[in-house]
Amino acid sequence: ITPATITAQAFHFSFDDVSREYDATEKVGAAADTFVRNHYVLLSDGTKSDFNYSINSADYISAGTTSAGTAVAAIKDVGTQKTVSYKIAVDPVSFANYNLDSSVSNVMTFNEAGAGTITPKAVYAKAVSDNLTKTYDGTENLRTGNKTWSGDTATGTDLSGDSIIKLEGLITGDGAKNVSTGSYDNADVGKGNKTVNYSVAIDNAHAGNYVIYADGDQTKTVLTKLTTATNTINPYGLALSFGKVERTYDGTTAIDHKLVTPTLSTKTVNGDTVSLDTGYTANY
Repeated sequence: ITPATITAQAFHFSFDDVSREYDATEKVGAAADTFVRNHYVLLSDGTKSDFNYSINSADYISAGTTSAGTAVAAIKDVGTQKTVSYKIAVDPVSFANYNLDSSVSNVMTFNEAGAGTITPKAVYAKAVSDNLTKTYDGTENLRTGNKTWSGDTATGTDLSGDSIIKLEGLITGDGAKNVSTGSYDNADVGKGNKTVNYSVAIDNAHAGNYVIYADGDQTKTVLTKLTTATNTINPYGLALSFGKVERTYDGTTAIDHKLVTPTLSTKTVNGDTVSLDTGYTANY
């Protein structure tokens, strides 16, 4: 009995559409075999026969398009209409009575055009602190370590990104950056009652691969803004000095305030103009 010959063209696979969350790779993932809808080998007598196989790999191999229909920048990025390529090994034991033609390689490639989708990865955002604190500097900027009084030489640091908003879920190494910003609702002093408004964002080059939700949000409402209301702006200190005071003994400790010569530092912030109240008193 001469074994029948089977060519590579006799092997057929059909696949379901593939959809998974963004993971910064081009791999379909561990569940690749679940996307095989049907498979058979077409024998020379026209019958379809089952056979054993294994999937060596499954990868997205085309970038596809965005939801707006424009081209996606990279294969690994979020998009639809991606081609998925399967590398499949056939079990020779299934064909003991057949001769596999030289066209049948150990691993065969089957491509399914337009069947692949990568969806945005969920990221959860929360404020790093509900009580940001700075010293009054005449601006709504978020800062730390700025000058606390007129004799201070500190320069301070503006706060943004990871220093104000924690983004849980960004993939390490894919280049995505937290570019969140924030500001006080006004520049005035207040203790534990100042509102800070945040704009929560990922850099433009990577934003499309993620969707941001508020930390703990079960409704999955997309988040772009976040607010905290228990922050602080402390008063800015101005140096105050006094000149020498002399008067004739009168049996009291009182000092006529006209004899007092106070000098208030002019090193205010943001061009503020200040002056001393003349209702002060002085005593020995």
